[in-house]
Amino acid sequence: MDKKKRRFKDSHGHIVTPLGMSGDCVVFMREGYPHPCQQPLERFKANYVEVKDDV
Repeated sequence: MDKKKRRFKDSHGHIVTPLGMSGDCVVFMREGYPHPCQQPLERFKANYVEVKDDV
């Protein structure tokens, strides 16, 4: 069974896919951007909401 990747959206509507954690930071990929990004976990929780796919 394939496990779907969780996706999140910021206040600008940009979609990101978390890859994991590095210390206390969330490492994620932005759609359309070729390099990993990171933000502290607390900031990520405050600024991103999970995108729910209706299946």
